[in-house]
Amino acid sequence: MNQFEKRFKTLLLTAIIINLLIIVINFYSMNKSVQQIRKHMVDLGSFIIKTMENSPRFFGGQNNQGLKLLAGELAKQDSVKNIIIYDDGKMIYAYDEKNLVDVEKNSDRKLLVKEVGEYIVIQKNIEFKRGGMSGRWSPGWGMFKNFSGDNPPPEMKYDVVLLLSTDPIKNMEKGFFRNIMFFLIAEILLVVTFMMMLKLFRKYQQTMEQLNRYEKDAQLGRMANMLAHEVKNPLSSMKGFTEYVYERVDSEELADYMDRVLDEIDRLNRIVNDFLIYGREVNLDKTKISLRDLLNRNISMLEQDAKLKNIILQLNGDDFYIEADRDKITQVFLNLLLNAIQGSEENSVVRINIGKGRVYIENDVKKSSIIDKEKLFSPFYTTKSKGSGLGLAISKKILESHGFSINIESTSPFVVRIDFGDSNA
Repeated sequence: MNQFEKRFKTLLLTAIIINLLIIVINFYSMNKSVQQIRKHMVDLGSFIIKTMENSPRFFGGQNNQGLKLLAGELAKQDSVKNIIIYDDGKMIYAYDEKNLVDVEKNSDRKLLVKEVGEYIVIQKNIEFKRGGMSGRWSPGWGMFKNFSGDNPPPEMKYDVVLLLSTDPIKNMEKGFFRNIMFFLIAEILLVVTFMMMLKLFRKYQQTMEQLNRYEKDAQLGRMANMLAHEVKNPLSSMKGFTEYVYERVDSEELADYMDRVLDEIDRLNRIVNDFLIYGREVNLDKTKISLRDLLNRNISMLEQDAKLKNIILQLNGDDFYIEADRDKITQVFLNLLLNAIQGSEENSVVRINIGKGRVYIENDVKKSSIIDKEKLFSPFYTTKSKGSGLGLAISKKILESHGFSINIESTSPFVVRIDFGDSNA
């Protein structure tokens, strides 16, 4: 991963973390605000009930007119949807008779708070005692005097129920969730934007690398082509003269030397031919090819090389067809299979697995082999004592000219994967 991608990912991660922190802070703030609003509403309900509890003169009048006036005024407070008063379980007043809820029986004079549907329900039992003949009321047990005798005065018990709207809480929660959605969408957009920009950057980087590689290959190809032409003619002359002398040599020792000279000339000639192939532009004559038939033909051509090391070439898998230049694809597989034979230990197996638009060539390598798979397709890189180092580079060039690809999946065992993409029929 290059420096640009690292910085870009760091910025994205920082932005995501900041967004998550904002969400957590908002969530904490919302919870705190909801608790404050709920407490404020409970305090409001407690205040209303306390006001009624401290106003006994409004209870017990004719038709409860004073009570209705008091409750009507108190019901005008924000968030109050209804005030309901029960006398011994019987409803004697409701500010809004359409909004009613079932209430629990409450005789211990504690403030009950619960949520029912869209309301916060606050309920409390209040008691009054009549004091004397004057009809004056006093709240509670200890806040009056019995003017009419020693017996306790008659008690008046009421259940006061308040319905408070939860709209402020819901509005706050809706606002919170809108903010959450905004930040989540922002995070998604950040990730999508990052992925698109990263994809574009990688594509640009790959294109630039490919252009640089093509330019490098073109320069190398021109140099190789020029060098090969300059070397080929002298090599041909050297071989002709050497063969002429070889036929007329009487000494066995000199004949052996001449054999070695001819072998080296042939090796140089093969290297020059590789230079010519690498430097030449790839022109394709595509036909429909059965890959299994092509590989079987290649295997038969390399049987003698395999027998010298007692190596078995094993072909497995289902056949498929490709559109390709038969001669050039044959050259690729001959090169890859010959490399596999040369790189394998004696008495081993080279496995060729085909199917699903791919070919895998696998062989166990010699223990002494040191392979750098990052450089294997580079021109002139080789692990052999003899060779131009152009075999895999040429194979890659031919395959890429078809729109195919080649990769080294493993170096121990050595596994080459060729992808034919969507070209297989």
